[in-house]
Amino acid sequence: NPRGHSRAVWAIGFSPDGTRAVSGSADNLVKIWDTATGAEVWSTMSGFHAGKDTCLCTMQTDEYGDQQIVRNPMCTLTGHVGGVNAVKFSPDGKIVVSGSRDWLLKIWNAGSGAEVCTLKGHACGVTCVAFSADGTRVVSGSEDELVKIWDTGSGAAVCTMRGHESAVTRVEFSENGERVISESEDRQVRVWDAASGQEVPVKEFAFVESASKTHTTTRRHSLAASGDTLLITDLDGTAPLAFFKAPQPLTSSLR
Repeated sequence: NPRGHSRAVWAIGFSPDGTRAVSGSADNLVKIWDTATGAEVWSTMSGFHAGKDTCLCTMQTDEYGDQQIVRNPMCTLTGHVGGVNAVKFSPDGKIVVSGSRDWLLKIWNAGSGAEVCTLKGHACGVTCVAFSADGTRVVSGSEDELVKIWDTGSGAAVCTMRGHESAVTRVEFSENGERVISESEDRQVRVWDAASGQEVPVKEFAFVESASKTHTTTRRHSLAASGDTLLITDLDGTAPLAFFKAPQPLTSSLR
């Protein structure tokens, strides 16, 4: 298994083609790994770029005196001064976004490791991040209870969504980029218009088992459980959104 972080790893993710993995850690670092070989290609920490004749593995002696091969990360990205809670590759695999306890998001060039820009605006640690399908925007959630959308080219905040009453724990764009869905420790799931930042109204219906089965087979719908509520959202915006009240608390989330 790849090694390299010195503290707990809090976030992981694959590139779209599966050839690379990204990890974020309590050691403040983001690392990119080659999933096939674990080879180190370059590291921004040392400015080292591995050539074809460079040894890409090192030997370490464990506590029992046995030699073990340790594969190094494909690259190490520095810059955060707090633990990294969230990492994601863009849909085209060219950039990586990271969110940290230092209140910042950073966008990195996944090929060179260069920092593209820093996104400033949250007032507490960033807990979750996600790209739009076209990679032009990033949505983030934070312990400051806010959801923010950012332009990946300029680093500018596009809009801020307010409504949650506790830390935001998960955010996602709809496939067409018109909606954002967020989950929070306040036990609420909210849907937002990605252009205006306004919360999208939802309708509430009595919970029936057949309705949940119908929606799970509809590809455009996203399902999320929160407390005793099952949220059904048509993320293409072509049908009403609905809350289904369950007879007892729900313990899992579905998409």
